Amino acid sequence: MTLTTHTPLIQTEAVLTDMTLLGQILSLKAPGEAEAAPVKVGANGETWFSLIHNPDGSIRWAFPAGSRQPGYLAFYAATGAKARLRRAVARVAAKLGLQDRLAHGKVAVQGPSPLPLQAAVEELGATDFAVFTGTAGALRKSVVAGFKGRRPAFFLKIAHTQGALQRLAQEQAFLREHPELSRWAYPELLPAPAPHVLALSNVRPPRARQANRLQPVHFAALQQWYHALGENQAIDRLPWYAELQERIQLLQRSAPPKGLSITRWNHLLAALEVRAQLPRASYLQVAPAHGDFTPWNLFYDPQRLYVFDWELYQPAAPVG
Repeated sequence: MTLTTHTPLIQTEAVLTDMTLLGQILSLKAPGEAEAAPVKVGANGETWFSLIHNPDGSIRWAFPAGSRQPGYLAFYAATGAKARLRRAVARVAAKLGLQDRLAHGKVAVQGPSPLPLQAAVEELGATDFAVFTGTAGALRKSVVAGFKGRRPAFFLKIAHTQGALQRLAQEQAFLREHPELSRWAYPELLPAPAPHVLALSNVRPPRARQANRLQPVHFAALQQWYHALGENQAIDRLPWYAELQERIQLLQRSAPPKGLSITRWNHLLAALEVRAQLPRASYLQVAPAHGDFTPWNLFYDPQRLYVFDWELYQPAAPVG
């Protein structure tokens, strides 16, 4: 299935109540899409979900009540001592059947049995799942981790806005034609249950780890990437060159920001113009870029990097 980026059903801003958002996730329906048997969150129902909140009280994670799988930890980057301790406590609580006591509350859900999301994860072979509701804003997406046994086997990314849908389509396009390099591993595309959903395998092998600082394998992988994919391109053919010129022209027509003198503003504009006025025949060393190469978006072992979340992929970013 190919993601479509022009559906009118996706809203442009993710201003949703918690219950509306959770209902969209569990029903696998795009915002505004009609459904024959609606999923109602907070109604009298027989299906219950446990909730873990953000500091502001909004829902961060949700999972089937009674689950003995700490599935929400799939979204938790444990790169520090405190984070690893929290992860260990959550795992012990789940093993002892006490996971619901760590939750901040429960909610009943009324709808078809199984719920559309439950049916989708079961179709992909999962026996349990957990939901991350995402970050509020114009690029909001939620993520579902589907488990086979104790490990997440796949992830479903669900777009809630037009901007999020475009990013998922960009990631899908990259993963269809990614470079084959020995030190790099990528998620596999799986059959998606809906047009606004991207389904991906879990690229992480059992013994791979995360780190909050670069390791030798990171340097080796990046060196291989730039050696294989780096090239010199004429600057006026780069996709961002015209946009750079347009932004500078826009700044020239804009008033100085509050608190900045006109003299200082003009000095900054002049410096920008000098840096932007490269000869059109100039060449620049570029290479494809992940766009969000951070510890929580990759795992590693001594031989390879296992990199995911390619939504911000850039085909030609400056090197250095």
